Amino acid sequence: MNKEEILAMSRQENKNVDLVDKEIEIKSIATAGRVMTAVCIVLHIAVFLITGTKNSGFFGIAAIYNAVLFTMKGIKLNDRNKLITGIIWSVLAVGLTVEYFYRLITTAGIL
Repeated sequence: MNKEEILAMSRQENKNVDLVDKEIEIKSIATAGRVMTAVCIVLHIAVFLITGTKNSGFFGIAAIYNAVLFTMKGIKLNDRNKLITGIIWSVLAVGLTVEYFYRLITTAGIL
């Protein structure tokens, strides 16, 4: 069996999916999540230092990302711990989002 035959069989097994591309995509998504969380923390601290108020919207964004990530991993990998972690992140995300909108509405004088 020569190199071309082996590559052809590998492509057929992997349905023409480039495994290097797939691995890079997975690492990119993980890195993007970490960077997004770090930016949310920096923005939260900056808003607090400048205005003296808390903005839970930034943490809500990070919580939503983690909620989706862990919930999907838990479902796809059939991993109960990841699913429970995803549910906890989901509850936190909903709470932070509700708090953000409540503060937004009360600050605007709607309520």
